[in-house]
Amino acid sequence: MNIFGNTAPGKLVACQLPGDAALGSIKIYDQSKTAPPGFTSAVGGSSGLLIITGFKMGQEAQTQFTQTLDKRVYVYSFGEKLTPLVVTGIAGNPCNSSDHGFSSIVAYYKNNSVSLNTSPINLAILAGSQTTPVFGFLVGLTVESHDPRLELVNFELSFFVLPQ
Repeated sequence: MNIFGNTAPGKLVACQLPGDAALGSIKIYDQSKTAPPGFTSAVGGSSGLLIITGFKMGQEAQTQFTQTLDKRVYVYSFGEKLTPLVVTGIAGNPCNSSDHGFSSIVAYYKNNSVSLNTSPINLAILAGSQTTPVFGFLVGLTVESHDPRLELVNFELSFFVLPQ
């Protein structure tokens, strides 16, 4: 596993660490497709650099509360809502290869967006030794570049996740 760090302004290097050491223990796999194999917190190989830096997911009940004139409260539950899952990461080209992680993440969005793929995407979120499977629809991609000289961009993939 490679760890990336900034040695000087504008320089990015990879340091080999023993075993499966990682900056974090977050890995997200797209189990729906065979190509691309999905995203992990490791280097994307021929697809350039893709590092998952985090995710944000919530769950929420679909409810309605009604208060009567005699101050009673009635709660109606209609199950669980579709909730957002946002995957954040960094894409780049640390080794000046012909491929850039930016191209891979844009291609992933174009091939898997809910506008083209109406079947839910099967994702597995690995945090530590625990795996949480989720099924959702890819609804958005945001890419942001702060310093083009570094050839790094931040990205966010937005999903709506089916109730668990």
